[in-house]
Amino acid sequence: ETIREIYGRHYLKRQKHKFSALNLFKSDQNLVKKLDALEEKNYLETEILVQHVNEYVSKIKQLKIRNWLIENPRFNLGKIAVNKLILILGLPVFLFGFVFNAIPFFTIDVITRKKIKDKGFWSTFFLALGIILFPIFYIIEFLAVSWLIPGIWLKLAFLVAMPLTGKVAFLWYIFFRKTIGRGRLLHLSLFHRKEFYNLLKEKDVLFRKLDELIPV
Repeated sequence: ETIREIYGRHYLKRQKHKFSALNLFKSDQNLVKKLDALEEKNYLETEILVQHVNEYVSKIKQLKIRNWLIENPRFNLGKIAVNKLILILGLPVFLFGFVFNAIPFFTIDVITRKKIKDKGFWSTFFLALGIILFPIFYIIEFLAVSWLIPGIWLKLAFLVAMPLTGKVAFLWYIFFRKTIGRGRLLHLSLFHRKEFYNLLKEKDVLFRKLDELIPV
């Protein structure tokens, strides 16, 4: 599962397929089959590979850096500055979306993590539960604050805005995490250059080994 997470997109590129959720899903299925076959064929080498992967993942977790940043170490101070400006401008929308979507979102998240042990089914269970719970919470929240909103059209606009701004809030948060990650990687490259280049080298060595062991 860890190899799939850090190596999946690279494996998709090796197959010369365009990125899409469906293509990545199919590619990941193929990758998992190849890894299972590798384990059956050469258990010892697979164990060594897994140890190498775990050491690499442990290191990037300690640095709080995601693997996709290591794969594309782009440093553009201008872009980071623009990203921060976008985050500031979008903050009011994020706060509105967060306030009216946080309770159902985190409720479903807690239920999913407690009830479903296999992470592969989390997204499916979250979607199914979300279809039921989000509308219920929207109605409850709307009834709780509608008396403060004048006019039928503003009430309808508010009702429509709750799910839309919830989606925007989620995208804002992802964008925020990515911007923070790029900032951490930039800081590492400027003030801990040796550690930064060792990390890039370790990723390249690991991916070359995976390329050798896993055929397309």
